[in-house]
Amino acid sequence: MRPPIESIEVYVDVAAEQAVRSMWSLLADQRLSSLAHGEHTPHITLVAAPHTGGLLRDQCAHDVTWATELLGTSLVFPGIGLFPGARHVMYAAVAPARQLLDAHAACYDQMQRAHINMFDTSVPDRWTPHCTLAKRVRPEDVTLAMQALGSCTWPIEAQITRVIHWDGDARTVTVLSEHS
Repeated sequence: MRPPIESIEVYVDVAAEQAVRSMWSLLADQRLSSLAHGEHTPHITLVAAPHTGGLLRDQCAHDVTWATELLGTSLVFPGIGLFPGARHVMYAAVAPARQLLDAHAACYDQMQRAHINMFDTSVPDRWTPHCTLAKRVRPEDVTLAMQALGSCTWPIEAQITRVIHWDGDARTVTVLSEHS
């Protein structure tokens, strides 16, 4: 089992969230890997780190300027992507809006100044903005999953409505900034 992590994530509006949840259900209905079951919420992870005991949350809460400026940002999920591996990860790609890239860099820099050791996937030049659709997809299921997801309506238009901290150990969400 993977050790617990902490992350800073952005959530999207209800319509975009429902579009992603529909994709999760579509995959589950075809008995494919999906996030349809469990407590998942469609999101885009800005930064992630091995569990810090709340230091990541506290550091973000100290200055949420970048998070507040991110609220209301329009995003587009233009299509499907794949992170290859023994078990693949399928995702809705996120077009790199300038506001999202700037907020990601500001968040990353804030964590760097606090000496928080983040995963390599959080580094600005390595970060791929995405919304996960399925984890642990077996290689033999990739084509079927791509066909199923390809039948969905693309692109998905979204707006950022919340920025949160996820504590994977305590399984809690702390809202850092949101539309009122």
